[in-house]
Amino acid sequence: MRTTPKYKIFLHDKSIDELQFNSSLWKSELKFIDVEVSFLKHLIKTYPIKSEIPNSDEHLRFFIEQLNSIEKEAHNITDDLKRYTIELGGMTECDKLSCDNFYVIAYEKLAKAVYKYLRKYRKLKTQIYEYLKGSLN
Repeated sequence: MRTTPKYKIFLHDKSIDELQFNSSLWKSELKFIDVEVSFLKHLIKTYPIKSEIPNSDEHLRFFIEQLNSIEKEAHNITDDLKRYTIELGGMTECDKLSCDNFYVIAYEKLAKAVYKYLRKYRKLKTQIYEYLKGSLN
């Protein structure tokens, strides 16, 4: 039995450059996932399924619903990232430690959300690939 790693926070001392860099990495990853989800939905809708596979239509409908949910969640995280990036521009004007903490705490919340999202997406993608692979045999 495999255990999945839990999200862990490392070092609270982050520079504005690190916060901006990680935010841009997440945006890039989410853009790629958006393209990938679109492709997976198209693949599932046009996939030649053997007729002897029980409940194949239900499985494929379930995967499409899950991909739609994943897509919506990615858009929500992307919107949060856009807002955070705009707010991060104000960090340079901030000279109080409590102000810096605000941005780091917000960053940590986003980092946890992105981590959970990516883990959920990879799990779904694995399920889809395993199902499609099994239907090829």
